[in-house]
Amino acid sequence: EQLRRAFAPGAAYWSETRYASASAEKRYFTWYVDLASPPSPHEDVVTRLVRRLAPLAGELAGEVAPQSAEWWVHSRGAGRGVGHELHYDVEEGALE
Repeated sequence: EQLRRAFAPGAAYWSETRYASASAEKRYFTWYVDLASPPSPHEDVVTRLVRRLAPLAGELAGEVAPQSAEWWVHSRGAGRGVGHELHYDVEEGALE
């Protein structure tokens, strides 16, 4: 329920991140979670969820739990929410 409220149409997230203008200019951004750092009592609901899911992700993959995570959210008009194109992210810093 907290996620629905946080990302509902008209929620503060959209205006605070200036999503409409960023989307129009295709300047999307993501949020980084350092899972190796201790949790903060001020973390948002998504970061708390990511922290809870990270150990499960590692377990399902047969690996150690991830040390970091990235998340983002998009808003699409009615009839346009058919998903997100499958892609692989690249650690840009590793390419330098």
